[in-house]
Amino acid sequence: MVRINFLIAMALATGSLAASNCQAQDNACRTAPNANMAQCSADKAACCSTAFDDCRTAPDANMSYCASEHASCTGSQPTPVETCQTKYDSCRVAPHANMSYCVSEHAGCCSDAFDDCRVAPDANMSYCASENSACKNQK
Repeated sequence: MVRINFLIAMALATGSLAASNCQAQDNACRTAPNANMAQCSADKAACCSTAFDDCRTAPDANMSYCASEHASCTGSQPTPVETCQTKYDSCRVAPHANMSYCVSEHAGCCSDAFDDCRVAPDANMSYCASENSACKNQK
């Protein structure tokens, strides 16, 4: 029982450390001379996405906790990137899954999310581009 509690505590700490590490990297990027803010945003999105993937693929992962940590890391609720990934994961583990269809659906989901982001009021094009890149690079 002690070992299980220790493992749970380590998993929780790892998620929090990953989120704070992403923020520290983002802060360093943004305060560097001649900082490229779009690149900083893309790097942070990728870092948060990696931490999210690590969390949710861990043994006995708590998906609510992972989503909460991801929201804390990105400063927002789960994005279409997670939605597209969830749909893709469901498709590919379905009985008799057609992988070509699953990949095609994932690509379409990412494109739709990108289009929705770009046409939203006060859209941040750098953010939209970084989310689109993160979406396309997941699988």
